[in-house]
Amino acid sequence: MSETLERKATTVSVKQDQAVATRQEQDPAVSNSILNVIARAAADPSVDVDKMHELLKLQDSIMKRQAEAEFNQAMADATGEIQRVAKMGKVDTGKGKYSFARWEDMDRMLRPVMQKFGFSLSFDAQERQGGLTITGTVRHRSGHSQTASMPLPIDNGPGRNALQAMGSTLSYGKRYCAEMLFNIVRENADDDGVQGFVRTVDAAQAKAIQDMVFEIGMPLTDVLKHFGANSIQELPANQFARIVNSLNKRRQTGAQAK
Repeated sequence: MSETLERKATTVSVKQDQAVATRQEQDPAVSNSILNVIARAAADPSVDVDKMHELLKLQDSIMKRQAEAEFNQAMADATGEIQRVAKMGKVDTGKGKYSFARWEDMDRMLRPVMQKFGFSLSFDAQERQGGLTITGTVRHRSGHSQTASMPLPIDNGPGRNALQAMGSTLSYGKRYCAEMLFNIVRENADDDGVQGFVRTVDAAQAKAIQDMVFEIGMPLTDVLKHFGANSIQELPANQFARIVNSLNKRRQTGAQAK
């Protein structure tokens, strides 16, 4: 009987500790104090094993929340120093020319900002049918990270061999992942959501289109070509509903075929 009461008291005590920590862990000083208490308890052999397990879970939760808060604050501070990137690259398709923001120009602007605010950026590529999925991961020195993925067809442009086409696809994916993670705007590519007199899709709409295209497994270039755009960010906002409806129909057709 006494053992049962003791276990109930332990459970209530842990829940009370968690409730207090949840309210206070936004304050770094209070969070550090709580972590110190947990560390001292961990070193005490007389502490109940079950309660120690719950305290360690609480410690992990507090540390993750702290890391996320530090990440968000650093990203907010970095936003003020992230500049637009001019489209310095030129491509001649034989049928026309267009400009694009080169990865090296984006990296040159972004690298000192990342170093100042404690960020690092890495990329991974996975093969998919007809192309690659490029995933970018931004990590903060606090330990928190965020990812963004971009499914792409292999960029078999004129005059490129297989290796060059792969390299161009990787570069393209890096640019778009970095743009999504750091909200980078290409000069003359977005103009605060207005190109001339045509408003383009916002970040949330672009992400929705990207996710649907990836889920269906269709080439992104098919959507872009149909609407006369070089990238998702250049798709006209007044066509967003039409694009989504078209992708939904494609998804339903694919599901029925299965």
